[in-house]
Amino acid sequence: MILRYRSPAGVYGRGVDATAGFAPTLVEQYNGPDVLTVTGPLDVLAPLAVEGSGVRLESDEASDVYALSTLAPSSSTDGGLYSEQYTLTYTSMTSWLWSRITYPDPSRAWESQTTAENYMWPSGDVESSILDLIDKNLGPGALPARRLSGLSIPASGNRGGTRAFTFPRFDPLGEDVAQVAEAAGLRVRIVDDGSGGLTVQVDAAADLSDTASYGTPRAGGRGWVAADWSIDMSVPDLTVALVAGSGQGTARAMVEVPDATGALSTYGRREGFVDQRQTGDDDELTAAGTDALTSGLKPVNISVTIPDLPGLRLGTDVPLGSVVGLNLAGIRVAERLRTVTTTWAVDGVTRVGGIGSDSQGVTRTDEQIRQLQRDMRRAQP
Repeated sequence: MILRYRSPAGVYGRGVDATAGFAPTLVEQYNGPDVLTVTGPLDVLAPLAVEGSGVRLESDEASDVYALSTLAPSSSTDGGLYSEQYTLTYTSMTSWLWSRITYPDPSRAWESQTTAENYMWPSGDVESSILDLIDKNLGPGALPARRLSGLSIPASGNRGGTRAFTFPRFDPLGEDVAQVAEAAGLRVRIVDDGSGGLTVQVDAAADLSDTASYGTPRAGGRGWVAADWSIDMSVPDLTVALVAGSGQGTARAMVEVPDATGALSTYGRREGFVDQRQTGDDDELTAAGTDALTSGLKPVNISVTIPDLPGLRLGTDVPLGSVVGLNLAGIRVAERLRTVTTTWAVDGVTRVGGIGSDSQGVTRTDEQIRQLQRDMRRAQP
């Protein structure tokens, strides 16, 4: 596997064998920036620690090419009497999505944004909406000062269904894109287009829960999970979403969205209030209720590690973002492959996958606080 240096000007220089004295580890994340960590001899890696520099990983497998960049590589140095080790951390080009705030009106400068703007992104197919959102806040359709140089926006595949979205005021663009893509089962990245430029890549995350199935030995599986798996099957927060839209008093738009998965009959009626005062559109109010039910019904904390297996190769047979099946001590769930961690070393390549909910590692209380903060940003005048 070759580690190729990219200068701040975007020119790729000579490559070095990444297995010769140091082993890079790449953590790919579903709808999040990938992270590369490289530890090796100081004299080899120090030239890469240049502001605005980047790296490109080129593995023996022709399809595995990863371009990563950062404005300032974070680094640390461990020195000894006879050796010094240098550690560099890079993030993928997708991190540029978190470098912008979603403007209520992307055609206006920051000083011209007004509190009276409609914060709803117009109804349309989800993939087109995501591409339009990125284009107007980061791409060629953005204000000149906000454009990411070299970024192109591809044609939409019109995937993900049709709906409108309303975002809290001034969210990070990456957070908004991830939220929309999550609901539609899409993976969104910014990648090297192969000719020195950048492009947005959207992939559909397949449901492989019937064919890519993992389980514990006691549950009748083949032991294809690590010993430290965990799952929180708490009683749902809500089984009926009561959504309140725009308007005041008796004129306020109201929509009731009951659970349709069976939890309502199993756990009984558990009501939850969903504030959507920024819109009166029934379809959007219903979608907000459905999103709230999904968040409140599924486990808040599920964490499982799976290996790379013949016929179930992570990243190829089981692409990042795919929904896989789990049988854990008799509990059957379907969840996404959210991370793939690849480590290159002299003795070969190893990969492990991380399966979890979109709130993996977050307690139910913390998740409620996070949602409350988003609701407060929506409500601020």
